[in-house]
Amino acid sequence: MPTQLYLDTARLGLMGPRVQGACRDFARFCGDEGASAAAERFLRRGAEDRSDEVRVRYPGLADWRGLEAFERSLCDLVAAPPGAQVLTAQRSAQLMRLTARAIALRCGRVLYTDLEWPGYVAILLSGLQRLGREAIRVPVRQAILQDGLSAEDLARMLAEHYRRRGCDGLFLSDVSFEGFRLPARGLVEILSHREPPRLVVLDGAQAIAHTPPDLGSCDIYLAGCHKWLGAGNPTGLALWPRRRSQGFLRTTYDQMVATGELDDPLLLFTRQLQGEALESFGETVGLAGLFSCAAAVTEHGDRDEGRLRLEARVANARALAAAMAGTGWRPLSPAPSLRSGILLAQAEGPEVRSAPPGRIRAAFQRRGIALTTYDGGLARLSMPAAPWEADALDRIRSGFQLCC
Repeated sequence: MPTQLYLDTARLGLMGPRVQGACRDFARFCGDEGASAAAERFLRRGAEDRSDEVRVRYPGLADWRGLEAFERSLCDLVAAPPGAQVLTAQRSAQLMRLTARAIALRCGRVLYTDLEWPGYVAILLSGLQRLGREAIRVPVRQAILQDGLSAEDLARMLAEHYRRRGCDGLFLSDVSFEGFRLPARGLVEILSHREPPRLVVLDGAQAIAHTPPDLGSCDIYLAGCHKWLGAGNPTGLALWPRRRSQGFLRTTYDQMVATGELDDPLLLFTRQLQGEALESFGETVGLAGLFSCAAAVTEHGDRDEGRLRLEARVANARALAAAMAGTGWRPLSPAPSLRSGILLAQAEGPEVRSAPPGRIRAAFQRRGIALTTYDGGLARLSMPAAPWEADALDRIRSGFQLCC
């Protein structure tokens, strides 16, 4: 059945009209210009004014004003401090490998929780092990869901583990993939009363264009353009907000490029764009992500509207949680200070809990509902920014009743 309720933004966001226009006109631009000198000029400078020929012929590309302008607009969207640096890559795993190397070089013992994205945790652990460093995993999920820990409680709990285990680095999610907002700023403030962490990394893949990102408390902020931002083309981002660590991170980056450990073509290409000339024999690069990201950033450019969208999403999650009563599913909601626009639900019946996630997801899709499912009868629903339409909650409630 065609999708009537799309609640899978935490996996891949829907493209907005502006992004769709950028993708269409980029295809036309490629059909006309290919890799010409005019195309290279446009990549460097973008559409400079309304009379620009490219902007007139390809209005969907008007949001691309060059790499530096794109990075400035992105930093403005996430309220990054002045001087923050931005890296853009086709593969976010490459940025995570750079991050793992940096935190392993700077820290001897790194704290993380059982809420982090498993793919990133695997890269982190591999990077730490390579240099003989330690990782301290703190289980907090059960305490959040069963004991009702608040953000303040969680920050104190993590600070206690951090100090007792002798940690000197942090790797945390800004918003976890299950929708829990972690108190990174509060934790860093507590720890800084004695000695601040040597390096702080936040995974913001679920935060940008969803919740106000927390860049002020970290050295590396990992994100992407294809989830809540809705750029469509998977594109990884890393922001380096703190000047104190930028020199060290740049050195680490240069070393990994020199040894071939960092070989993401978009990452290398965007660094070349800031120089005098492009490499003559470099790898061919897919550039669609740059233009769709620029359009998406423009589409979400008002931070005040972003806060209002979060409030609406949290309100929608509350309404949906209440509507689940008697469906055979129950919401797994943390304390209000840890909530986001993602609602987690779990089936109560053993048959559904043991069913393959793909089967449950397909059952919802047959009812026109797109969502994410996991082992153990878990469903993740990404809330829309607009209030529920009249029959939306009834449709979801019916879907849960038929999938119990």
